[in-house]
Amino acid sequence: MNRREFLAASLLLGVHSALPASSSAGDAVAAAGGWLDEAHALINDAARAPSSHNSQPWQIALHEGEHWSLSRAPGRSLQVVAPDGRECWQSLGAFLVALEVAAAARGLQLEAGDCAGATSAVPLHLSPRSVDTTWLPALRRRRTLRKALAPLTGCEATLAACLAAAPSARFFAHGSPAARLIADATLEATAAQCKDDAVWHELARWIRWQESELAGNPTGITPATMELPWLAQRWVAATYSRDEVLAPAFRARSLELAARQTQEGGGWLAFSTESDTPTDWRHAGAELMRLWLRAVPAGIALHPMSQAVEALPQRRAVEAALGLEHLQLLVRVGKRDYPPDTPSPRLAAQRISVLS
Repeated sequence: MNRREFLAASLLLGVHSALPASSSAGDAVAAAGGWLDEAHALINDAARAPSSHNSQPWQIALHEGEHWSLSRAPGRSLQVVAPDGRECWQSLGAFLVALEVAAAARGLQLEAGDCAGATSAVPLHLSPRSVDTTWLPALRRRRTLRKALAPLTGCEATLAACLAAAPSARFFAHGSPAARLIADATLEATAAQCKDDAVWHELARWIRWQESELAGNPTGITPATMELPWLAQRWVAATYSRDEVLAPAFRARSLELAARQTQEGGGWLAFSTESDTPTDWRHAGAELMRLWLRAVPAGIALHPMSQAVEALPQRRAVEAALGLEHLQLLVRVGKRDYPPDTPSPRLAAQRISVLS
C-alpha cells in the first residue's frame, strides 16, 4: 500500500472507530496520528481559496474519517458590507472547490450536501477515487492580483475555455458599453462607501499593517497583498495604524486606486443566478473558483471588486442594464503571470478545524 492509498484508508477508517467511547478529546488527537496530520495537510491546501478581505470564514468539523461538515466561522465574516452572509457563502463555495481539489490529489472524492439555511452546516462525505493532481498546482499558486492587469489580447480562446467551467459567468470586454457601465457602477458604489464610516471601520479591522499582528491572527489584508512597492511596505508597516484607514485621505486614495483599476485589464466577469439564496451564493463562489483554477496556468488574473454588488442601487442598475436576474459577483480580469510566491496570510488547519 502506497502513501496515498494509506491516506485514503486512514481517512475513511476514521478516528472514532478506533477509540473506546470513554476516550477523551486529547486521547483522540493522539490516537489519530497520521490520520489527523493528513487531514490537516488537505485542509491547508484548501485554505488557499479566496475570501472577502481574506477573512477565511470557513470552519471544518471532523466528525470521523469520512464525514466532515463545513460551517461559517464565528467572527470571520463581513457584517457591514455583506450582512446577509452573501460574501461569506461565496467564500465557502470557493473553499469547497479547493477542498475537492486537495482531496482528489490524495485519492479522495469529496461530496458536499445541501444546507438548510444561511447559518447551517454543509455535510461533507469522503470516499476513495483515483488520484488526480491536475488542479493542485494552480490552487497552490492562486492569489488575487490587483495591479498591472494587461489586455487579454491573444487569450480569447483560453478565456472561453475558462468560462466553460462557470456557466453563471458572462464576460464583458474592456471598452464595451457593458464594461463601462460596470466600471461606472463600481466607482459610484465605492464613492458611496467612502462616505460610510461603518464600512471603513470594518475595513480597518481587516488590515494588518505590521507583521506582529499576523502572529495571532493570520487573516486580512497586508501591505504585500496590496502589492505596495517594497519601500512603501516598510514605510506603512512602521507608521500606519487603524487611524490612517479611517482618515479622509486614505478614503480618497482608495477611490483613486479603484478608478485606475477599472481602466486596466481586459474586461469584467459578471456572475449571476436565477434565484438569490445561500445555495446560489455558494454556487457562485464555487464557479468563480473553478474558473480561477483554469486561469492560473494561462496567466489570466482575476480581481473581485464587490462594491457594486454590496451597494443595492448599483447592483439593481447593473442587473437591469445587463439583463441579469441576481448579480452575485463582479470580477476584473486581465493578463498577468502569477508570481511563484503567495504572500497572503492563512490560518493553519488546526485553527479552522475541530474534532467532534
